[in-house]
Formats: sequence, C-alpha cells, structure tokens
Amino acid sequence: MASLAAASIDKDGVDMPYALVRRAGDFAYTAGIFDLGGQDARQPFGELGVKTQTSAIYRQLQDLLVASGTSLENTVHLLQFFRGNEHAAGYIDQRQRYFEGPLPASTGISVTGLVSPHAVVQVEALVAIPRPGMEVRPVLNPKSPVNTRSGYSQAMAFGDWIFCAGATASDSQGAAPYPGGVGTGIAANARVDPNYWSGSAVRSELRYIMEDKLAPILDTAGSTLQDIVHAHVYLLNPAQDYPWFREAWANFFPNEPPVTIVSPCAGLGAVGARIEVTPIAIRSDSRLPNMQISPPELPNVFAPFPIARRVGDLVFIGKQVAADESGILASAQPNPRLPHFHSQAELEMRHILHRLGSICFASGGHVSDLVAAHLYSSDL
Repeated sequence: MASLAAASIDKDGVDMPYALVRRAGDFAYTAGIFDLGGQDARQPFGELGVKTQTSAIYRQLQDLLVASGTSLENTVHLLQFFRGNEHAAGYIDQRQRYFEGPLPASTGISVTGLVSPHAVVQVEALVAIPRPGMEVRPVLNPKSPVNTRSGYSQAMAFGDWIFCAGATASDSQGAAPYPGGVGTGIAANARVDPNYWSGSAVRSELRYIMEDKLAPILDTAGSTLQDIVHAHVYLLNPAQDYPWFREAWANFFPNEPPVTIVSPCAGLGAVGARIEVTPIAIRSDSRLPNMQISPPELPNVFAPFPIARRVGDLVFIGKQVAADESGILASAQPNPRLPHFHSQAELEMRHILHRLGSICFASGGHVSDLVAAHLYSSDL
C-alpha cells in the first residue's frame, strides 16, 4: 500500500487541498482535474468552452503522468463529470486528439455542479505503469454492444486486472418516434412496457448490462461476473430505484458481492437510461490474494455490500458515511445549543476518517496510505 504523493499545486500556482496524482504499485491515480484557467471567463467568441477546457486538462494530465513515470497512452480508465449533458460531444471530440492508440475505457456522468463554478468538465484518470511482461491492452468483443460514437474501449486489461467502461443498457441503436426525434437509447430487450404494472426498468436494464454487455467482455479477458471486485454504480433516480437495484444486484452475486458504491447523478449517456455500472475485475486464474475486510467494530450501513476488499496490494473501500441504521449519528451533528463551534461536514468527516482508519488498519495499512477518494457533498 506504499504510495508516492505529487505536489498539490496546479500549474497556475493555486494551492489545492489534495494531491493531484498518487502512485501506488503499478498504477498512478489522478485527482479530478479541471481547468482553473476558465476562472477568468475570457473565452474567445466562436470557440466551444468545453474544448478549451479539455485541452487544458489533458495538457496538465500529460505533465502529471510523465512526472509519475508513465503516460496518457497507458490510461486504463477515464472518469469524466460534465456539468450538463450538452458538454459531452465537444469534450469527446477534443479528447481523441490526445490518444494515438486504443482509447481507454471510459465513464461519463452528468452532474449539477463541480468544485470550480466555471468548470464544465472534470477528468480523473487511472493509469498503469508498464514493466517488462506487463503491458496495457484493449479488450474487445463484438457480441457486447458498444457506443462507437463516444470513442472508448470496452475494457482495458493490465496484468491480472480488467477495467471496464461504464455500461448502460444501450446498444447504440436509438429508437425515436420520427427521424431526428428524441426517443430512447435503451436497447429493445432492456425496455419495460410502461403500459403494464409488472416489471422494473432498473432491474431490466441491469440484467442487460450484466448479461449482454459485461459478461462477454469479461469472458474475452479471461474473467467472469463473479470475478468483479469493485463496482461503481450510478443511479439517475436513487430514491425510486435503489431498492430494485439492490435486489437485482444480489441475484447476480449469490455468494459474495463486490465492493459496491452507489452514487446519484444528473444524467447518463443514453437517453432513458436509469443506471450505469463501471466494474473492476480480476482474471479468473489470478493468484492475487483476495479477501474481504470487515472490522468487527464497524457497523456495515450498506450491507450486504462488503465494507472493503483487499486484492493483492490494493484495498477497495466502499462508501463511508457518519451514520448507522437509524440515520446520521447524533455525535456527527452540531449541538443545537452551540451551533457555531462546529460544522456538520467537519463532524461527519471526523467519523468517516475514524472508520477509514479502522479499515486501513484491518487491511494491513494506515489511513495515510489512501491514494484516491471520491467526496460527495450535498452542498459544496
């Protein structure tokens, strides 16, 4: 779990409260990179702002990765957040200019806001550091539908690891009420007829994602659905769909589910999609030690999903919140008689860091060994 931290100063000299890149073993993990140059709002007339920001982001990524002993060509997965779906097309067009070989696996999610109020896109990269006998290679299977317009590989393999692109229940053959009209991007056999009570849209989409898209890709890479060790799931309507998802997800993993993080989002790449799944798997013949981490002193708020899993030297940790089965912990909320001494975010973070410390200790490490984290806030 040893890691190397890069300087947390961006190219414009702005002090960031986190490292921009961390290296751990055979991988480099970048923070979410955005263009601080857009803060001055001097966008030239007639140019797409997202293209300008994309170029600035990838120039910064190139510099960070070279300093970490690798390059963009070794990227195994890109996670992109867009402030509105309308920015995705310009970003994709510009992104392709920075990759000469196979494009990495990719997940694109629409959100309502980013850390920088002027940013329209944020990019996070997971990049391999090749060595003799271990090279990055794309995984392709024509049986698994892929949206070729978006420009990405279905998965990237590196050693024992397989990094899949974010998968929705789309076969890239949209259906519209008339030519040019907006209809749905969901594959015909993943749709639920809204004229009848029976059926759950998210359950039907998940079945298509797992069986028709991910299973063939993993099979090509020498893996299976049961070899998924971590999955990030995005739900468009979590309040409505989470119970259906949880039930359907358990059916695919009757023995032991992967570490699973479920996050809300504002939009997905296919019109009509309610769920997107981005898994990380290992080869079925992998000899990497693989064990579930369950510190007995920690309640598992999101059971039956595991709290954490150690695979080789990497530890995947599920979502952590300052809560138990009854809701937010009382000790994570400001005293109403002294409301100005602490913020709720500060108190919640203390509890979360305590949980992370226990998980890292049980995994054979320390909280200082954390190399990447996603922070979700209800109010930035």
